Amino acid sequence: METQKDKEIDELISLLRKISNRMMNLHKIYSFNLILDSNTNLGKVQITNVHKKEDIENSKMLFGNILLRCESIVYFFIKMKNETILENGEHNKFKNSKLINNKIDRIHMKFARIYMFLFDNIINQIISLFDYVAYLYTYILIGQHAKKRKWNNSLKKNEIKFKDFSSYLNKINNEFINNLADIRADIFHSKFLGMSTNFTKNFMDNTVEMEFKIDKKFQKFLIKSKLVPENSDNIEILDATFLITKRGFEYVINILEKLKITIYKINLEKNKQTKPISDMFVNAGFQTVSDVQKALLYHWGFFWDDTEQFEKLDYINREMNKILMPFRFYPEE
Repeated sequence: METQKDKEIDELISLLRKISNRMMNLHKIYSFNLILDSNTNLGKVQITNVHKKEDIENSKMLFGNILLRCESIVYFFIKMKNETILENGEHNKFKNSKLINNKIDRIHMKFARIYMFLFDNIINQIISLFDYVAYLYTYILIGQHAKKRKWNNSLKKNEIKFKDFSSYLNKINNEFINNLADIRADIFHSKFLGMSTNFTKNFMDNTVEMEFKIDKKFQKFLIKSKLVPENSDNIEILDATFLITKRGFEYVINILEKLKITIYKINLEKNKQTKPISDMFVNAGFQTVSDVQKALLYHWGFFWDDTEQFEKLDYINREMNKILMPFRFYPEE
């Protein structure tokens, strides 16, 4: 039977899959200056130019780093969940437990430490994720010299001239990143997350219930970010970690969508296809189809395996599908 926590993991992996698919599509749109039928339709495309091979490979690394960071965040959320499961499969309640009198204090302390250690890690990685995202959009929209602009620097310099895109970045910064960065700074420079931990024993039915709730400051952040209702009580740290991870991934998906539309507009303005497509690839430094395949982003997911669908095919068709994976467009919803 699937639990609520399993559903949360499935939801994060689903969001991660959307990020992965958008990344693979966006890398092709950028690399080949693709013009689409519309801002969001990936059905028909036209190559108008090909970026230099080195540029395509450099941008592939930036895209790939974002995906690895997202996978790392999900990995540590799953670790947080798995390392705080009790003998009965729950996270905070013993029923008819023999551990009531001898081990509960030790288990309670151990779980509190695990939550603090992994929460610390995940908060840091979410901030890092948005730095990686900034490296990507500054590289694409400003130039290669700007690829090491972190999130805050990319906004302060006001170099992004696409108003809709930059306005959305500032909205995310004001609603989410700034306040999360303050909490991260407290954790790194002042103290670990202030967490309300408690357990109660009921000797009548041998039940122990534990609490691991976030502090008031983090609860205020969740309220300000509209992740919980305004008058809600402090929530469990596992639930809070899921909410901020989910919101972070949703913001990344939205940034990628707006970046895709911006790149499309740039490509449309530069629509000057004057050479045969084969000449474009040769001039960019590509000699073979294999060279192009290796330069394009294809992400072998940590939490899924796309090759499973090809296992029953004969060898030639199976290998052809592997070759074509980087060239395909993938569903974004």
